[in-house]
Amino acid sequence: MQIPDILTRLVGFEHELQALPQALKAFSQSLGSSQVGAYQVNCSDETEKEAVDAFDQEFVHELLPDLKFSSRSAFRSANLGARYEQGAIAIAESHFATPASMDTFKTLVVKLNAHVSVQAGPAGPVYGQMERYAQDSAACGALRAVIDGSDLPFARALREAFLSRGIDRLATLSDPARVPRHEQALVAAICSCRLQADRLLEDLHQQVPRSPTVFLLSHGVTINRPGPDTEVCCGFIQVDTRTDPWTVARAGFGDDPSRIQVIHDNQGIRLQETG
Repeated sequence: MQIPDILTRLVGFEHELQALPQALKAFSQSLGSSQVGAYQVNCSDETEKEAVDAFDQEFVHELLPDLKFSSRSAFRSANLGARYEQGAIAIAESHFATPASMDTFKTLVVKLNAHVSVQAGPAGPVYGQMERYAQDSAACGALRAVIDGSDLPFARALREAFLSRGIDRLATLSDPARVPRHEQALVAAICSCRLQADRLLEDLHQQVPRSPTVFLLSHGVTINRPGPDTEVCCGFIQVDTRTDPWTVARAGFGDDPSRIQVIHDNQGIRLQETG
């Protein structure tokens, strides 16, 4: 099992917000499952409204079942820093395990986004600060707090992920010789969305789905711009529970901030992984 080209061609490139939901829709339709569900993970920051709306319009309203008359919605987690909440994937899976999916299978798409703002600087784009309501503001403020050493509960949870497997990614992010200061917030968001995707995958393996399921998890970064927001897709994880053992396929970027190279060209942001 491999991640299809319709998805992998988006990895590492900046696109308009509609591009990824449209590709997720085409992928889901190609599987021919009897049911499609969705789970969306975003930061609580109000700047994420555009990303949430794009997924709703291009994917949720097109493929999901009616919850009530003409009402369709993804299962959602919105919290400081777009953290995956343990146990959430099991609840989302159970909600979309309709009777029809018991006899066949369902598709459950998870879209997990960190976010970062960008402003034009004298030498090029600068990430992590924006003008919000006529004043300077951090975005993502939660990730900024982690880098700055906050000990609030949400920051401790995010820090745990950044320090997982005995790797101090925060030290790397704070070293300008390894991560340029003007790109620090973007690289932190790229690493964070991958780390939260890994937490979800680990949790998923502890669950027994109520009905056979093909899970597709996309992880990426919303770019909060003064104009329309955009998105950089950072990777995918596909888990097919119809097989024993389950089959897992991955594509995309890792969580080592020292290996993530940010390139800017006429098409916007482009990512490369070195080493």
